[in-house]
Amino acid sequence: MLFSLISGRCQGSLISSYGKGALKGCYRFLGLRAAFAARKPKNRNSQQLFSAPYGKYPLTNPKNASINKTMLIALGRLRGYLSILFLLFSIPGLMPVPPWPGDEPGPAPTPAPEPALILPDLHTLPPYDLRLIIDRSNERKFIRFSNSIWNSGPGTLEFHGDRTNADQVSVSQIIYTTDGHTVELETGRFIYHKGHDHWHWEGFSLYEIWSLTSAGEPGELLVSSDKVSYCLRDNERIGDFHLDDALSQGSGFRKNAKFTVCGWAFQGISPGWVDTYLANTPGQFVEITSLEDGIYALKSTVDPDHIIQEADPTNNSAITYFSLENNRLQVLASPFPDTSSSQK
Repeated sequence: MLFSLISGRCQGSLISSYGKGALKGCYRFLGLRAAFAARKPKNRNSQQLFSAPYGKYPLTNPKNASINKTMLIALGRLRGYLSILFLLFSIPGLMPVPPWPGDEPGPAPTPAPEPALILPDLHTLPPYDLRLIIDRSNERKFIRFSNSIWNSGPGTLEFHGDRTNADQVSVSQIIYTTDGHTVELETGRFIYHKGHDHWHWEGFSLYEIWSLTSAGEPGELLVSSDKVSYCLRDNERIGDFHLDDALSQGSGFRKNAKFTVCGWAFQGISPGWVDTYLANTPGQFVEITSLEDGIYALKSTVDPDHIIQEADPTNNSAITYFSLENNRLQVLASPFPDTSSSQK
């Protein structure tokens, strides 16, 4: 309020012609002084409103005070000034307004994380069950072996086929995301393998034989297979291999196989599961006729062309060491001949 009625005895009353009723008592004007002064009345004996310093003033002569003109003019001007002040405070940036307690802005909300791909992670296990095969009719030599590919997760390796003709199917890799959606990526093709009588994904593995340096590292590539096609399915659980590897203890591995057939519509490897091609499977060999006696490394690599979207493409290869001597094959635990070994 701009003025307030206080207790005390004062003379006179104010009666406005614009509304009946008496305003009795004394009035205290709160520091308005000349800022809201009304026009000076012609009658010198009348009192001028809003022109005195802060204080208490009695209205002793209501008639000369001219409530109908002087006070109404002053109140009208006061209302105009208040409107201007209101506008100044309401226009952003013109008048600084301190925040009301509790209205201070809090920290910005943390944005929701972007959905991530849940990718598979393929590993080749070291080739095992190596067998030297000699074709006496033409003196050709081969190494047969079992090859296993396992998915350490966390995502599923899942292929969906779209058959375009009788012998060929376009393939998409299905990748699940953390927000429950899927992403599809074009990923090669399925072909019908007459020797196995089912559908294979082309180029799944590659087999190579390397010479070794004096430090036991792969030196020169000597023999390579063609890229091997595979039917992708859940053959065995990784725990069946008794690997001394923390990855084999991954959580979230499926207890039951999801991919069990080699059709053109649906193939894959579940997290924690292994796809194995045994040594006696047709086409599961590398020819070594040109190799002399010595120590070598048999290297197997899954997805050699990096077509599959996976979590870590750097762990796709595994090596098994072996020696050849007088048409005998010996598997080595390391590239050095004084280590324990087995013969075939």
